Amino acid sequence: MKLLVLSLLVLPLFAQSQMGSVVINGNKAFPMPTVFHKQIDSFNRSNTHFFLLNSAEKELFYWMNYSRNNPKRFWDSCVLPILEQFPNLKGPNSKSLEKDLASASTLPLYSLNKSLIGTAQKHALDNQNQGKINHQSADGKQFDQRMREISIKKCASENLASGPSNMLFALVLLYLDIGVADTGHRNCLLTAAYTELGLGARSKTGETYFICQDFACDQQ
Repeated sequence: MKLLVLSLLVLPLFAQSQMGSVVINGNKAFPMPTVFHKQIDSFNRSNTHFFLLNSAEKELFYWMNYSRNNPKRFWDSCVLPILEQFPNLKGPNSKSLEKDLASASTLPLYSLNKSLIGTAQKHALDNQNQGKINHQSADGKQFDQRMREISIKKCASENLASGPSNMLFALVLLYLDIGVADTGHRNCLLTAAYTELGLGARSKTGETYFICQDFACDQQ
């Protein structure tokens, strides 16, 4: 099984993209935390646009805010068990992630942005139809164009991924950023200024998912 990730960071007059891939043993189960964080789930469900998410997107939203609420706990309860189950993921990136999560303070939880949800879901579907992850949509639009169309004019980034249906595992691989020299996906996920979020997760078969995470800071 292979997971591919691609990221685009857009700032004034600057764009950067990175890609990495990871091969895993598809016969092993994905370890999951046994404790469910009711407060995070309650916060997520209180978001006005929560109903716009499908079940996979809701799962990803939970784990993203779980990781922001307590980065050190996320390492202990989520990342470390996955590394023990899949030791081929251990290496320089796992060591740097442990340090980054240990030193990270509690980050603002993401709030859902209706416009970001719409464009993220559309782009995840577009990637599914293309059969590959690509920041350029089939109609030729780039990420910055898609953001401008929904009046996102500053502080925006996008993470893309293709891989297994387990949303926690997909998120952990984005945090690990194996094969990406500057850990751009991880940096997006740990950026305190990104407080608004749109998510798309689409699959034809229910096995391989195409994921789009669109981030933005407060546009005021």
